[in-house]
Amino acid sequence: MNNLINLFQFPEKMAIDIPVTKLSLKNNENCTLSERKLLEGASVQSIRIKSLIKQETANIQYYQSAEESYVEVYVFEVILQKDQYAKIFKQISHLLHKLIPHHCIISLVSDENELRNVSLATKSISKNSNALRVIQNEYYSNHLDFFNVDFVEALDFKKANKHDLKAFYGYYLQVVQNYNLLALTDDYKLRNYEVTEQMLLVQEQIQALEYKIKSAKKALATATQMNEKVRINSDIHQLKNSIQELKNKLN
Repeated sequence: MNNLINLFQFPEKMAIDIPVTKLSLKNNENCTLSERKLLEGASVQSIRIKSLIKQETANIQYYQSAEESYVEVYVFEVILQKDQYAKIFKQISHLLHKLIPHHCIISLVSDENELRNVSLATKSISKNSNALRVIQNEYYSNHLDFFNVDFVEALDFKKANKHDLKAFYGYYLQVVQNYNLLALTDDYKLRNYEVTEQMLLVQEQIQALEYKIKSAKKALATATQMNEKVRINSDIHQLKNSIQELKNKLN
């Protein structure tokens, strides 16, 4: 059985294994009432810090500016109950990103290892306090499988950009974002930031058009007038043409 954390192949000198108790999270003053309830029961089975990446352990220089701080990267492994996984994996990730001031790579798996995702988040230094961080964006991979060899190879620490910790973290953001493009491209490539963002925008536009097609088909199924059916079929045809035009832009 493949272990998602192991696919990163972080060197031994970065390896740690520190449990994060649900009680410690619940006692954090920034943990809301709803988040405390989320931590009750057995839905969250375990949270552990599995690697700590910093200049001393990884020989990767930290990055510091007035707006951003990349001094340490924490790698978490979170195990959730399978029947609650889809409902809570983003909530748990958000909680960790919020409570941990440093940047995090969060590996999420169900207790039977059937469901798997990775989450990252960009953060800026709070204008109110240099000790606080503000989440800018959160990123979640689609469900991960280990059948795409190029993606698995891209996860390997040896492949990462080690110019500094910001570049290192940005590398894994691109790994995840390009994995999410697999539904659009059918092949995995690690593209640069600009190309990835353009393709993600196209993917969002296609998904919006596909939703319109789905809605139109429902309307078609209940239509009774012939002229209405003709109009809806024409709309569906135009929507499909628009999708094809967007896909052609990627070639």
